[in-house]
Amino acid sequence: MEENISRNTSFSSSCSNTEEEKEKEKDKEQELYVVKGYEPSFPDDFTNYYTNFWYKRNILRSGAYVIALMSTLKFVNHGAIKLHCGVYMIKKDYDGSPTKETCALLGVPIKLISDFLIDESQTINMLKKAHELDYIDDIKDITTVYISSMISTFLPFFKDYDTTTDLILLNIEPKGYGNIEYKYPTPRITIPGGKMQKSDLFDFENCGFREFKEETGLDITHCHEKISREKVRSNKRYNQSTLYHKKFRFYPLKQPQQNNSTIFESMYYLVRVK
Repeated sequence: MEENISRNTSFSSSCSNTEEEKEKEKDKEQELYVVKGYEPSFPDDFTNYYTNFWYKRNILRSGAYVIALMSTLKFVNHGAIKLHCGVYMIKKDYDGSPTKETCALLGVPIKLISDFLIDESQTINMLKKAHELDYIDDIKDITTVYISSMISTFLPFFKDYDTTTDLILLNIEPKGYGNIEYKYPTPRITIPGGKMQKSDLFDFENCGFREFKEETGLDITHCHEKISREKVRSNKRYNQSTLYHKKFRFYPLKQPQQNNSTIFESMYYLVRVK
């Protein structure tokens, strides 16, 4: 009888020890996530494997962007008007929400796309003076620095493209206000796209075409053909304040700290709307 009692007590103590060890392991995992800047927000029914996979994937800050080619006739049918400089535009209502992040959608003829590599080209100077864009604050200071790199990457294709009547769709985003004004002090021409969300399931295409629809109002998910793509990785994220810090990097000013382990991964798609 005494032997049975001792066996039961030893078995219960071993079970309690294993439970305590499991709880300690969970606490350690929680501490690791907090140290890395993550706060687990998954339901209890998710497996540890999926949770760990999600956190590892989030070390890469991912995004996707779509450079779309559309015929002039289709763009005009969506309500576009032609500016004096030869560029087409659709006015957009901006309020900062995910579906109203831009204030204009541009349709740039392929023959004029090389003018969007620099801010002082003839086409950009004419855009700055276009009275149709007067509703955009500080339109005279609009910049192309956010698109020049990727446009130059796809420039050889644009030069050999057969259909010269197609337009390249680009956004105009307004200047920043409040806390983000130092990052975006002027209006800027951008490529439709944005960062990855949970609903995209780590799929660049889902991300790119979702963002394209939100920013342009055009759903081309099932009516396009892919022409090319380009993946870009960097440990720095570009904005206009980057130019300021580069300019004064030799002066005794406090520079912003950059986490070198954070990698910005972006996928750029070049597609033609059918």
